[in-house]
Amino acid sequence: MAILKRYLPKHEEIKQFIIQQINDKNYRPHNMIPSEAELCRMFSASRGTVRRALNDLAIQGVIYQVQGKGTFVEDPIKLNESPGIVKRAKVGLVLPFISDTFLSRIVIGVESALAQRDIALILCHTEHDQKVEEEKITQLIDEGVAGIILYTADCPPEEKDLNMFLEQGIPFVFIDRYIEGLHGDRVIGEDFDGGYQAAVHLMEHGYTRIGFFNCDRAAMTPTLGRIAGLTAALQEKGLSVPAKRIVDKVAVAPGLKYEQLLQADKVRIAEYLTENDDLEAVITNNDYTAIKFYSVCRELGLAIPGDLAIIGFCDMDIDPLLHPQLTSFDQNPEMLSRKAVELIIRRIEEKGMGNDSDIVVRIPYKLMLRESCGCNTASNAAAGLVKKAVG
Repeated sequence: MAILKRYLPKHEEIKQFIIQQINDKNYRPHNMIPSEAELCRMFSASRGTVRRALNDLAIQGVIYQVQGKGTFVEDPIKLNESPGIVKRAKVGLVLPFISDTFLSRIVIGVESALAQRDIALILCHTEHDQKVEEEKITQLIDEGVAGIILYTADCPPEEKDLNMFLEQGIPFVFIDRYIEGLHGDRVIGEDFDGGYQAAVHLMEHGYTRIGFFNCDRAAMTPTLGRIAGLTAALQEKGLSVPAKRIVDKVAVAPGLKYEQLLQADKVRIAEYLTENDDLEAVITNNDYTAIKFYSVCRELGLAIPGDLAIIGFCDMDIDPLLHPQLTSFDQNPEMLSRKAVELIIRRIEEKGMGNDSDIVVRIPYKLMLRESCGCNTASNAAAGLVKKAVG
């Protein structure tokens, strides 16, 4: 290559040098490159030769010139259209919303892991609308993303039709939840173990009449896994699980505002507690639902954990500030994100999924023990809120 390079026209040699510097990230978008005089010295070239090289690169959209200031590397969007420039890979991340603590940590984790590999992130949110989710995926494919990480919306599985996207061969990785029967890699939590562990811990405190409550309008795979774990733990002890204690989804009227949804959820929870007046403990699908139980219990005069013990999922920053402090599972969104990125990059490098079997990566949860589960903390004991363990 060195012999061939000697016979390149001088202006082409200068152009290749600048393009290589951009590809190597030595010259970044909007950075100033060496002046005409400096390039003349570097390549022992005439000013006319240097100007010819710079003019060619400007026409190709690689650089731009500012009168009296110098020559600069072009905007990234224009660079991606320029010949010779190595295009930065892009990965899409589709989420139902980004205001949630758990999802915010996933965004940060995915973005950080991609940045370490110099891959750009395109973030889309769908507001839990299946039609919008499909539109966003279409946009990402049209924009030429190399792969998509999907945290699919809380919609009934029968409403989802993602096969048309998966059949296009673009790598997909489901994160946290997936669609039963749908082809695709996934990075998910140990939801069965979470439900099982929560039930076992509550039984250690003497609670045997345990329920589950999900405020979402669809029973997604994490919810189903946690209910299965709860049920298995109770059945191992010969305990029944009446259907009325398990709420895996709720009906949600369309078009409701946040305040209306919150009030509707509280009404459902109050009805649930009234119908299950012998309930001793509840596992909630997430900490937002757990906090709604706190509010309803306060209105009904029920003490936590004395009258009702609660365990949630997510481990939000606010949990230790609640009274009593909320026991919850840390779902390790950082590891979820990192493994999802590793898997999508693997699939991209393999040029898609081909005929390979789906890859499933499971992330363990950690139960963060606090007060709401009945742990014998000083504050619970002093308030007389601890239920005595049996046996």
